[in-house]
Amino acid sequence: MEAISDGDLLTIRLYLANELLLDPRGKSFNKMRAYAEMNIMNLYEAHDGTDFSEVSSIWDEELLFKLGNDLDSNFSKERLDFFEKVAKIVLKEKAQLMNEEKRDLSGEEKQKAIDSENSVSEEPQDAKKSFKERIKPLFKHKIKENIITPFKKGLKKMD
Repeated sequence: MEAISDGDLLTIRLYLANELLLDPRGKSFNKMRAYAEMNIMNLYEAHDGTDFSEVSSIWDEELLFKLGNDLDSNFSKERLDFFEKVAKIVLKEKAQLMNEEKRDLSGEEKQKAIDSENSVSEEPQDAKKSFKERIKPLFKHKIKENIITPFKKGLKKMD
């Protein structure tokens, strides 16, 4: 979380991409992305012209992780859009399980889960609030080492 509080663009991009792996339903990803787009001028890079296969029958986890790694070298809007499409198809079962788990919760647990998903503050932003305080609620998940391993390979190449 330190990198986000410092406004580290690379980490913010990584968190955005990984949010879809953590929760492929996309609700929290969409909130994080919208917030980042409104507050970070250089969030996206120019697209490198890569064409993407629209044949969803060939989409699998291997492609999904390759796309995640490709985001490390070209974080374009087009590439992130395609990554989102692939993640929602490839991780469809995970999203369904998450929805089923939510349905199985007791009333109080369900309300806590809903509150957690809707944790983005609706109150007006104080102009003096630091970047850290504004963005923290949007990045509620900590990235576990085993989830970002494929992405870290790409980062090590950049060092």
